[in-house]
Amino acid sequence: MSYKKNDSQDNSKKELTERYETGLSQNSIPYFDQHEVSEIVDWYASNGNFVQAQAVLDYGLSIHPGSTILLVEQAYLYLDLSKLKEAKLTAESIVDKTDTDVVILKGEIYLNEGNLKAAEEMFFSIDKADLPDIEVIQNVAQLYVTMGYAEKAIEWLAGEFEKHKDNEDFLLLLADCYYQSLEDNDKAIYYYNQLIDKDPYNPEYWMGLSKAYSKINNFEAALEAVDFALVSDEKCGDAYYLKANTYFQLDNMEMAIKYYDKAIDNFGVSPEYGFTLIGMSYLNSSNWVKAIWAFTEAAKNAEWHPVKDKTLLSEIYSNLGLCYSKKGDYSEANRMCARSIKYAPENPFIHVIDGQVKLQQLDAKGAYESWEKACSLLPEVDIFIQISSHLFEAGYIEAAIHYAEKALEVNPEFAEIYNQLATYCLMSKNVEKFFEYNKKATSPIDLNEIEKHLGSLSDEQKQEYNLFIKQVRNIEESNT
Repeated sequence: MSYKKNDSQDNSKKELTERYETGLSQNSIPYFDQHEVSEIVDWYASNGNFVQAQAVLDYGLSIHPGSTILLVEQAYLYLDLSKLKEAKLTAESIVDKTDTDVVILKGEIYLNEGNLKAAEEMFFSIDKADLPDIEVIQNVAQLYVTMGYAEKAIEWLAGEFEKHKDNEDFLLLLADCYYQSLEDNDKAIYYYNQLIDKDPYNPEYWMGLSKAYSKINNFEAALEAVDFALVSDEKCGDAYYLKANTYFQLDNMEMAIKYYDKAIDNFGVSPEYGFTLIGMSYLNSSNWVKAIWAFTEAAKNAEWHPVKDKTLLSEIYSNLGLCYSKKGDYSEANRMCARSIKYAPENPFIHVIDGQVKLQQLDAKGAYESWEKACSLLPEVDIFIQISSHLFEAGYIEAAIHYAEKALEVNPEFAEIYNQLATYCLMSKNVEKFFEYNKKATSPIDLNEIEKHLGSLSDEQKQEYNLFIKQVRNIEESNT
């Protein structure tokens, strides 16, 4: 979803926050009206400083008891902290039940509870006099999209189309909703192009078009669109970030790194996240030394940030562990993995990497323990497949089959798993399982093609595969 940036509004919030902090340091907080308190809370919350946001709210409610504006802020702060019960109680305590912001808040609470019908009824109860206000329409539509109901957002906007069809903010919102929907990407492209016709020098419209083309893997058109965004604003950090992501999808790591660097310089991505992406690009290029440099820069920036993102830090150190392991520095690899687990012990994916690092040190027992931890945290297909692939690459074929079969237990309809298992069973020469999985594979292995390449094998290997192929064909004949 695209959001129009309001620099003057941000500057106002920052100035109010600086006044508050100056007063706080001098034990003499100046008077702020309820709107100003709300702005300060927004500033802290948007920067992830929820403790300070709560402190400001406590101060604001002490001088403006029962303020609708501040109680709405309090409820949203509870939602940010996943305290749904407290958010609901706060919303119910607000006296003015018809205030549009209160109605939207209650709708969001219903969506958090999974009660879509009640949320819709709440939104449609908004005073019709407020609906000409584009911000009200935007808030509801953006809320639907954020909660994963893009189609409902489109339905909501359809009722207001005739009134706002010439409003660029409305059309941008509509285009963004179609982009977020499952099946209406062509309409997103249509509306982004309409917006470009109205204002061909608006980089946000070109970036929207670029994302819509990327969604259908038309990367050539996506790059062309983002280049027009940069023609409109050569310092548009968001465009550089988008261009880098497009090259990353194209597996062009050299260009991805170049534009992630430009995105950092032009404030399109935070340094800690930008250097993480540069690190991933070097990692994908097997350039362990430069990957270590990039991830180390990412870690420095993330550690220095006033509000530490523990999940990001965990992933940075996990990738550092993998890079040091690939480089052969196992002592440092283990140290990085331990640090990663300390930051986010409940993240299953870091335990997958920890197991990968241990397996590279031939510590099969340690790898198994890490992977079982990952599976207990998230017993899903993605985890089992990742572990299976690592085992296969390391030559542990039977163990790879075991984890791939666990993935199949979770989702027997996942066709790609049958392809993977057929390959593994071919390598392990497991006749019965190969026949079972190969007949269900979307791309079955052709035994005739296998026979064509036996000439490059040793006599012993050739004999083993000839026997395997004979036994499979015997099973095929007995089943026809």
